[in-house]
Amino acid sequence: SDLLALAAAPLAAQGDFEAEQKRLWFTAGASVGSAGISCVPKCEGDRQTGPAILLRGAGQLSQQFAITLEVLAFRQGVTTGGKHGTWNLNWYMLGAMWYPAGEDAVFLNGGVGLSTGKADIAFPTGSLPLSFANIGATFGLGRDIRFRSDLGVTTYVQYHTNGRSQALIGRANSGARVSTDFVSVGLAVSFF
Repeated sequence: SDLLALAAAPLAAQGDFEAEQKRLWFTAGASVGSAGISCVPKCEGDRQTGPAILLRGAGQLSQQFAITLEVLAFRQGVTTGGKHGTWNLNWYMLGAMWYPAGEDAVFLNGGVGLSTGKADIAFPTGSLPLSFANIGATFGLGRDIRFRSDLGVTTYVQYHTNGRSQALIGRANSGARVSTDFVSVGLAVSFF
């Protein structure tokens, strides 16, 4: 009887650990990053540096894997072609996180989803207010630093990009095809 209890103890502990890990958690963070816009025909404009907001919900599937829903929003005032404007870039991603060492807090993440943008962009013929949407992707790495079992700080580096898509002025075709990218370093609060 004692031998059976001793043999069952590690299995029970493993079951408790797995039950604890299989839960939903939430991350909210801010980052500083650099955004770029590329156009055909060629547009003008420097990369823009500014803040972004990250929101991520995750469902822990195992000690090493979680599925995620993630939103990143970048807003920045710009001067293009001598006129003031804005860049509003967003990524809405479904993805996954992988913790290679299991109990270690370092993770790799990636995802695909919808990328949208509204941006005042300078072309040789003048500045145009364009809107665009396409398939986007993200990948990055980070580390969870837990203060308690249910609360921690997450540091992360991430890269977001999207394919070149037809840009619109209002509902009209602008004739331009636009792609964007955003690389950021951030800090978040995670609620496990």
